[in-house]
Amino acid sequence: MMVAPVTVSRAAAAPPDSGCSTDPTVARLAVRDARDSGDITTAQAASIERDLRSRLATRAHSSTALRTRASLSTLALAASSVTVPVYVNVIRSGTAASQGNVTDAMVSAQIAALNTAHRNAHSAFVFKLVSTSRTTNTVWFTATQGSVAESAMKRSLHRGGENALNLYTLNVPGVLGWSTLPSSAASNLLNDGVVVRFTTLPGGTYVGYNSGDTAVHEVGHWFGLYHVFQGGCSTPGDYIGDTPAQAYAEYSCGFSDSCTASGTDPVNNFMGYTPDSCMYTFTTGQATRMSDAWVAYRA
Repeated sequence: MMVAPVTVSRAAAAPPDSGCSTDPTVARLAVRDARDSGDITTAQAASIERDLRSRLATRAHSSTALRTRASLSTLALAASSVTVPVYVNVIRSGTAASQGNVTDAMVSAQIAALNTAHRNAHSAFVFKLVSTSRTTNTVWFTATQGSVAESAMKRSLHRGGENALNLYTLNVPGVLGWSTLPSSAASNLLNDGVVVRFTTLPGGTYVGYNSGDTAVHEVGHWFGLYHVFQGGCSTPGDYIGDTPAQAYAEYSCGFSDSCTASGTDPVNNFMGYTPDSCMYTFTTGQATRMSDAWVAYRA
């Protein structure tokens, strides 16, 4: 089954990079009702789910390395058993830090943030930086999702196969970042990857969102995760059994219970929209889905 390429992004709109005088959570509340420009529809999610399960079933029949999870047979990936090669592509408009010229230390800290998030979740994945490239290009520096500039940038810089993570840092206008989903990797490999605003890397200047969790969130999409509010209160939501249903995006860390189903809104989950200080969790179910999607599309 062929699945049309789909990309997902962290926010439909984002406040401007703020100084200490502006609370980024308050700024985010202004766009609370805006729909994520990259959110997938319920129909798209269902189509991807059918394809995922079909691929897993095919692989299960040809392998003895099976494990049953929630009544679904899937290929098992042990914690920290898969090394993901990472190619970081720094796009800048000049050589100053304010022009997107992130340092090697910031890149290393971003890789460390990815590894910490996945190690704490006992996920299958370990991230290893292969190389960092730096490209001065004022057009690419402000590329938007789906634009000619994005396509040209990726065609020029993408490296590796379906198993390689290409991370692009630039001055993303209007959003914090976006990502492709694994279901489209093989059919459009050069487009595959994650884009984030350079100020969201650890040590960046985006107050409240500068601990590297934007990349953790977008890489979650790259592994096949949806937002925790995908589908709202309706089943199957984000297709993860242990993430409580959430009616809409939350932008603050406080207690919230937006659906009548059991469990409160998972405001601490990496796949939400809360500030970095709130984000520290992938669930067991999310780790399983990332493993499943890897086997189906990237292994």
